[in-house]
Amino acid sequence: MGQQQSQRHGEPSALAALRALVPRRPLSYSEALRVAELQADLLLRLAKIKEPPVPTDIVSRLPRMQVVCVGDSPVAGSVHWDGHDWIVVVNSRQHEPRRRYSLAHEFKHVIDHTTRAFLYTGMPRMTAAEQAERAADYFAGCLLMPHRQLKAAATDGCRTAAEYASRFVVPTAAAEKRLAQLGLAPPRSRQVRLVLEDTRPEQELDTVMGPKA
Repeated sequence: MGQQQSQRHGEPSALAALRALVPRRPLSYSEALRVAELQADLLLRLAKIKEPPVPTDIVSRLPRMQVVCVGDSPVAGSVHWDGHDWIVVVNSRQHEPRRRYSLAHEFKHVIDHTTRAFLYTGMPRMTAAEQAERAADYFAGCLLMPHRQLKAAATDGCRTAAEYASRFVVPTAAAEKRLAQLGLAPPRSRQVRLVLEDTRPEQELDTVMGPKA
């Protein structure tokens, strides 16, 4: 990915459009994850991305976004607002799949900046901060490994998590988790599951959030 500054030719309203998907009321954790999925899908549609791997400039090309790789970062990724731009810092010592995943994760925090009070309210076994981190991981999975593209890859011969990881340029562990979430993983990998802390049926969530794209 290399050190890079954002190109100012992105869709000006993209970030606002992603934030507009959040209802202005407190959401359950399941609803927050559904919002993350819808946001990832919308970003892919705005960028007209239909095949893997998803390019990293889907983020860096947006207005007021800068992506910088540094070698001395103590963490995988971080993000801050400098008064004019969002600066996403990614650790250059990571291998490319991990850098891509970190970038997508941190971008979700940018999206959530104005809406996190609605999205993450905390619950007995998970704090609001933990919800935000898990949702950022979920968004990264949805963005870099879209459901339709994973199904197409399966039809095209992908079988193992390592094969999917290679095609989508993501960490193998991330591919395994995403496949398990979608029920596409080999049987022995299906114990890797996303914990949804909500008991309402999916039909009710569809009524609240609208049908899946």
